[in-house]
Amino acid sequence: MKILVVGCGSIGKRHISILQKLGINDISICDISEDKLNQIGDNFNISKRFIDYQDALKNKVDAVFICTPPNSHLSIASDVLKKGYHMFIEKPLSHTLKGVDDFVKEVKDRKIKVAIGYMMRFHPGILKVKQLLDKKVIGKVYSVCIYGGQYLPDWHPQSDYREEYSARRELGGGIILDATHELDYSIWLFGKPREVFCYYEKISNLEIDTEDIFSMVVKTEKGVTVEIHGDYLQRSYERRCQISGEKGTIVWDHNQRATKLYTADKKKWEVFPVDVSWDYIYETELRHFLDCIKKDEKPVVNEEDGLLALRFAVAAKKSGNEKRIVQFSDV
Repeated sequence: MKILVVGCGSIGKRHISILQKLGINDISICDISEDKLNQIGDNFNISKRFIDYQDALKNKVDAVFICTPPNSHLSIASDVLKKGYHMFIEKPLSHTLKGVDDFVKEVKDRKIKVAIGYMMRFHPGILKVKQLLDKKVIGKVYSVCIYGGQYLPDWHPQSDYREEYSARRELGGGIILDATHELDYSIWLFGKPREVFCYYEKISNLEIDTEDIFSMVVKTEKGVTVEIHGDYLQRSYERRCQISGEKGTIVWDHNQRATKLYTADKKKWEVFPVDVSWDYIYETELRHFLDCIKKDEKPVVNEEDGLLALRFAVAAKKSGNEKRIVQFSDV
């Protein structure tokens, strides 16, 4: 299988490493920074290197990994689609909704495999939550609290956070778009939003021009109330989800490396350990995408999911800007 990776930043580097681990040796790479391109090419012994992705696309490949800042995702993906290549697009699908509906429709018409990089769907802790919910062990779900936070300068300590896309609005940065992992798995577990209310702002002294914190309350089509908080401010890495139902509680906590279940009948916690690396989760995600190409199957996190998560983020920003509840159907 021949793969082109566009964008050699931290996530592009990680995908290249995992692809080689999975036995993909025919890899081309592209980045607008010649220094970065040569560094990654030398580190991974890759000779096919391109500054312009248009030149790279002239060489036939089976799939393209789009690992650039969000503001360029859709334009690159549209050019890849014209070539008829399958693609893995890092989240979010884009930074605005402009042109996304047309792209999703054309993907369906062309029968191209598109995966979106929401790797939390492959996290064993979240998968356990999904399993418990499907079995209805806590009965009707009443409310959910989802939390994610990490100090932005600690995300990629080897680079200047001020130069990262997360810090720059024009590149599609900001914690709301960065936190679409949480928005995506919220939809997957609890249903599409019906109403969204969000408050966001920049409150820290970080040198960024994007929001660094948000809190939202969502009512889903399934009638579940979901609270979601995200920020660039937590000095410790935090990621967790608590679900309250009529018969018990489910908690997933990344730091505790466990999913826990409390049921009213047993009146005690049952702990399901989750001790895996991020590389394991990314590897599972990429293996699934490559298998979908080989078996002609639709990826579990596809272009339609990418559109839903992006609409969710746009609805949240609209709510924050207008200081009101936004109907998801209006976005």
